[in-house]
Amino acid sequence: MPGQFIDRPNPPALPSTLPEETLDLAAKIERKPIEEDDLKSLKDFQRAACYIAGEHCCQGFMQGYTLTGRTALFPSYESFLGIVHTMMVQYCKFSKLARQTGWRRDISSINSIETSTWARQEHNGFSHQNPSFIGAVLNIKGEASRDYLPPDANCFLSTVDHCLKSKNFVNLMIGSKQPTAAYLSADEAAEHCRRGASIWNFTSNEQDGQKPDVILAGIGVEVTFETVKAAHLLRELAPSLSVRVINVTDLMVLALESRHPHAQTHSEFVEMFTEDRPICFNYHGYAWWPILVNEQS
Repeated sequence: MPGQFIDRPNPPALPSTLPEETLDLAAKIERKPIEEDDLKSLKDFQRAACYIAGEHCCQGFMQGYTLTGRTALFPSYESFLGIVHTMMVQYCKFSKLARQTGWRRDISSINSIETSTWARQEHNGFSHQNPSFIGAVLNIKGEASRDYLPPDANCFLSTVDHCLKSKNFVNLMIGSKQPTAAYLSADEAAEHCRRGASIWNFTSNEQDGQKPDVILAGIGVEVTFETVKAAHLLRELAPSLSVRVINVTDLMVLALESRHPHAQTHSEFVEMFTEDRPICFNYHGYAWWPILVNEQS
């Protein structure tokens, strides 16, 4: 399938905040099909963005673009990012050894955005049921990888801003390609993302100073919506039941302290999840990762 280049020079540096006119850039710029002559000279290979139906090519583009001192984003459908699993792992090995040399400076992280997920059952729901790439990133050591599941648009903006400024990581962000509910303001979202997880008092009904009867935790866009709705239904069907709702946007906070630098301390975990209350995790990926949480409690 032919790809398309956006015929616009690269900016000298990626801005930390995008100007308003950038939002409708795609509607203003001129596109042209990739021609053979475009690939003959690297001098002509100066475009701001590229679309091609081949994840292995896009991963290679992103790695090369990043290694030449720039910053890249690679959005793809959830079931197709697994195609570049081994490429991502090999890049991590190279990055680890490169950082041990004295002449290589820090470089931007490689940033993947996972969308069109299994949790959104649309026309292609069955063919897009494969969140396995999350586990692939989780298998990388903590000093090299990050998994983020921002629950709404403001959290996603805060997460992207953080990832674009980070260095030397493999960042995976999981989101939705459809409009969804916005739960937090921009400032609230920034604080929530900084902490990685927080109690959502606006949808909880626990009494101050008392432990909840049950904890509902949402980790992901659509599954957080389900969690918020479940809390609403419990308030109607079982009003005497005390429910605490937690959202986790940085998956790594659930790891043991010894396993990841983003992990909550044991006391922070107990303060949020308690020592003895049942927890219902509504998690976007496969179930093996939250099982590690049992080691905390």
